[in-house]
Amino acid sequence: VFTGYGKNKIQHLYHMRWEGFRFGVFPRGFIIHVPHEKSKAKLMWDIKDSPDHNSAQRMSHRERMDNLYSTFCEEIKRSSPFEKSPPTPICKSSSSTRRKKGK
Repeated sequence: VFTGYGKNKIQHLYHMRWEGFRFGVFPRGFIIHVPHEKSKAKLMWDIKDSPDHNSAQRMSHRERMDNLYSTFCEEIKRSSPFEKSPPTPICKSSSSTRRKKGK
């Protein structure tokens, strides 16, 4: 189970893609993000390994979610009705459309 911060929205979209959902662009839509303090879940996501825990607890929350996500992706691919890839392709941006930070 994905818990706390990280991977839950990615997992949801990945699953929908392999179920055959199609996605589109809503050109006049927009999202506003209001800056806020880091949540407790985000702070846990950022914690590195702690040497004072045993090896089973030493893995960070981020590493556990990364491992879970990899397992999830393989399970979805195996259970998908699509042999090679789902009908919704992954978007690829060309280098001419990518923006660099600060520009």
